[in-house]
Amino acid sequence: MAESASSKLQKYLNMVKLHPEDAEAHFSLGCEYQIMPGTGGIGEAMRCFNQVLKINPRHARAYFHRGMVYAKSGELRMALEDWKHTHNLDPDILNILSEPEHSNFYKDEIAKCLGQFSQQVALRPNDGFAHYQLGCANRYLGKPEIALQSLNKAIDINPRLWEANEQAGIIYYGLGRYKLAVINLRKVVEENPRYAEAHYLLGLAYDKENQTQLALKQFDEASMLDPKETKYLFASGKLNMKNSRHKQAMAKFQKILNIDPNSAEGYLYLARCCKEMFRPDLAM
Repeated sequence: MAESASSKLQKYLNMVKLHPEDAEAHFSLGCEYQIMPGTGGIGEAMRCFNQVLKINPRHARAYFHRGMVYAKSGELRMALEDWKHTHNLDPDILNILSEPEHSNFYKDEIAKCLGQFSQQVALRPNDGFAHYQLGCANRYLGKPEIALQSLNKAIDINPRLWEANEQAGIIYYGLGRYKLAVINLRKVVEENPRYAEAHYLLGLAYDKENQTQLALKQFDEASMLDPKETKYLFASGKLNMKNSRHKQAMAKFQKILNIDPNSAEGYLYLARCCKEMFRPDLAM
């Protein structure tokens, strides 16, 4: 016999009472409140997800669910921030949407969330930012092609809305449409030349287009703007190594180790460079 909603709710309430520091108990309770009919459980769901993130700030699903609660409450900026955190913590988070036991729940919740963003576009059809937000929501919720429609509309309305170009570029890159990714990300760099992440993303797109020198230039620009971010150095080091520029690659990996002396990956790639340069004694 299927467990009733009220008995499940009580079960998780008991779990939280017995294990107040258990993030998963709070998360399960938040999900039960989230699916309550109407808006009665929204406040309680929000409190539960906040508690999850207090216990475990890297709980990707809690960010994802809290974002849905924000969206249904009309707090669209907060929803997008949470979904951005979700994807940064777990790039494969959208795999949860295909879990058979949860697919109907996510389908319904996503429809409600997107409805809130679509409502803003209906109210402000000539507002590029409203289209941009709808595009971001569709991207974060697993609808990239639909997202591109909204983002391109945002760009048509406001060509200087570099955030829309950035999101479109990321989507094009993910879809393997690298030429379009380069076009969009180049516009981001033009509008916001001191944005390190844009240079990095453009470098990745150039690399996919086999434009190695342009890619390395963008990685180096990103590193200059944000010298403490090691992923820019890794990107440059690995690409140099791929093109048999081992001396240049070694310099990048050494910089990484200067920033983070405990970087196992940094030591691994530095050793590989040493080996490639016929220095097996240093590669040990």
